[in-house]
Amino acid sequence: MGLLDELRDQAETLKSSSEYEKERQERLLTYYKNEINPRMMETYRFLHELVTHLNYVKPEITTSYTLPVVGNLGQFKQGDYKIVADSDTEMKEIKLQFSCDRAGGDITFRVKNKLEMEKAEEHLLKHYVRYYCKKERDERYNVTLAEFTVNPSIPVMVRFVAEIEESTISLQIVNHEGLDFRKVILTPDKITTGFLEQFGNYLLRREADFLRTELSEEERRRIRLRMIEEQRHLEMEVQAHLLEEELAYQKRAKMSVFKKLFGRLKDDM
Repeated sequence: MGLLDELRDQAETLKSSSEYEKERQERLLTYYKNEINPRMMETYRFLHELVTHLNYVKPEITTSYTLPVVGNLGQFKQGDYKIVADSDTEMKEIKLQFSCDRAGGDITFRVKNKLEMEKAEEHLLKHYVRYYCKKERDERYNVTLAEFTVNPSIPVMVRFVAEIEESTISLQIVNHEGLDFRKVILTPDKITTGFLEQFGNYLLRREADFLRTELSEEERRRIRLRMIEEQRHLEMEVQAHLLEEELAYQKRAKMSVFKKLFGRLKDDM
């Protein structure tokens, strides 16, 4: 095969690949417009009306949360609902947020074990819970005691996301069933009037077993792998955060020692 023939074949291969990708993207977009977007719009309309009524009626809805090391944190009241979508006509994401608040104010606890301290920090960071941690250290700058002050308001978030590449809708739920994260993969036909009615009852904590049987084994496998990867990434972020804090503290401590030493030298002079 001559040089020109070789280049011609390569050009045809690239052209064919480009055309295939273009057709694939067009098919995905058509499916989104015809199947996914109408379900996203229907979901938004239902949730928007639900949020409006809940904020007006303010029903008494309570739940409890637990935290590693501490245990049960007591009763929290659910309220202050907000909903937003990224578009009025072509929705890719719907986000519903509310909070669960503890009447007793801030939650405080102490941890002496370093591993338990890191576990508590990781859990709070992972679930977007605001907190302050005061650490006591020995002469070698090792943490000997950590006192946590945790904000009594737990953020809850629900997201419906149009997964155009996979022709599905993912439902992501943070902190509704305890401090946890759930992700459910739905085909557009799953989102019906009955589904939304059940989902509304689930949000109001009237239907605890909702969504338990929605996933196939393959879907469960994919989600497990993705969650393992997300957990690994989070652990790396937490470790980096703790290391950065440790280095900053040691730097401040060394500067303090240097200043004291320099002050003594000045006095001697």
